[in-house]
Amino acid sequence: MNRRALFVVSASLAIFTCAGCGQVKNRDDKVVVVQDATSTQHASRQLGPSLDQIRQFIELYFGGNGVSRAGLSNLLEKYKDQLGKFLAGTKLSPNELIELLFKFDANGDGKLTPGEVAEGLNKRIPILRWIPHNAATITRDQLAASIMREFPEASINARDGLTRTLMRFDEVWAEGNADGMLSRQELSTAGLILGMLQGTDFTIPITQPDGATAAQALVTEQLHHKVNQQIFGRFGKQENYTKLPAGDIQAEWMQLALRFYLTDRLTHHYNEDGKLAPDQQAEALSNFGPSQIGRWAELRRLYGSPLMGGDGDKDEKGHARHTLNTIESFTLLSDLDYVAKLFAMANGDVSAANIARLPGVTKALFLGDLLVLYPRTAWGLILSDGSRDKQDNWTIRNEYWDGLRIFDTVRYGGNGDGKLDLGEFAMALAVDRISENLFALYDTDHSGTINKAEAAVLFKEVLKDKYDKRIVDAFFADLGLDEGKDPGFWAKLKAFFSGRTGIDDLSPFEFYVRLVKSLPRLLHEVKV
Repeated sequence: MNRRALFVVSASLAIFTCAGCGQVKNRDDKVVVVQDATSTQHASRQLGPSLDQIRQFIELYFGGNGVSRAGLSNLLEKYKDQLGKFLAGTKLSPNELIELLFKFDANGDGKLTPGEVAEGLNKRIPILRWIPHNAATITRDQLAASIMREFPEASINARDGLTRTLMRFDEVWAEGNADGMLSRQELSTAGLILGMLQGTDFTIPITQPDGATAAQALVTEQLHHKVNQQIFGRFGKQENYTKLPAGDIQAEWMQLALRFYLTDRLTHHYNEDGKLAPDQQAEALSNFGPSQIGRWAELRRLYGSPLMGGDGDKDEKGHARHTLNTIESFTLLSDLDYVAKLFAMANGDVSAANIARLPGVTKALFLGDLLVLYPRTAWGLILSDGSRDKQDNWTIRNEYWDGLRIFDTVRYGGNGDGKLDLGEFAMALAVDRISENLFALYDTDHSGTINKAEAAVLFKEVLKDKYDKRIVDAFFADLGLDEGKDPGFWAKLKAFFSGRTGIDDLSPFEFYVRLVKSLPRLLHEVKV
């Protein structure tokens, strides 16, 4: 399916690759390589603990003298029932496992000792060194101290973020035992991810291969946005992670990859296929973010839909399942985490009046970060005309901020209590993201507006056989877009008499207004 026809190309594939060991980089040519990392990702869950279990078997049955290849083969065959549960997730045959283990034969004598396996594991999973050999677990304070020793160049803010994320591996849904400490098994997968990323120089910009399309470039751009969302409010006024010290950049990338992997564990904890059904989503996602119990169903529906780059999962009869996979869940959870920080900065009130009276420094940080995240549309959307010429002015567009109240209405998934809550504000910013990405993909003349020719390409790709050029005219004329109870919506648009409307270019705000009005029908009726 053409991603441009999905309205938005998310950064999730690139994030997925990063977490699943599919990101290849070097100092001379740092390129994002997107590949299928599913098998690697799931194999890594059991590989570390499995190898450690084999080390214990070697120590028990062969002592410190070690074991030959033949002896290890016999051991695996003899105790395959006992070892089976530990090896089930490795995706390795016995011969492949033996080849992997003998890479730890440091002295090359053809025998593998427990010490060589332990040292090999420590090299492959460096953070296992953080747990003393005679201890089974590590506390949060011990973890923080180990992170400080391992990453001395990272600031306390970056290290604290990494500590908080690693401690989530103790939770039951992350296959932990919820005892408030981390065991070797709980740390093993995190260690594989950190070990992979620890030698990567993230200060070198991530680029796309030569000849990358606009959609591929957008993937990389949004991957950067995810890291920027993560650092927001944690490093003073800094809005761009690439301007952080090298140690902090590395730690933030590590945290992002770990958070994605945790999301994958979360979705698979609730559903074997990793696809959360609508009746599972609120409970599951509430474990790794704000409570969604009894609210925000429409927000979740949006993130699982093609409008936000979701897969629009359907059953065998072509009916939408409205599930959320790992990528869609991660995108939603990371956005909610970011929106929560914005919402708190505005004291839970994003009305025009309150945004206008925010203290100068706070207002500059709040609005400035939105300009970073929505570089093509934010100037013409959240700020008044002319503010761009006076960057210290920050004069907001009242129509935009007061217009956000529409997301509190039931039709847009709100609770209708007269004020925006966190999820309703997240719904609004998601629509901003859709609009931003449409401009990235379809404003081909880079004029800062969408003209009718560009819109025609957009609608053709989105509506396919439902496309009619009069729909473009109707959209530009703002005709009937918000008539949510009119069952003849598309028929009415197609019946609209074609001709010049007097509006041939839409600014970001004009386009956004029309997109908002169309959203319920697009979300519930258009089958992309």
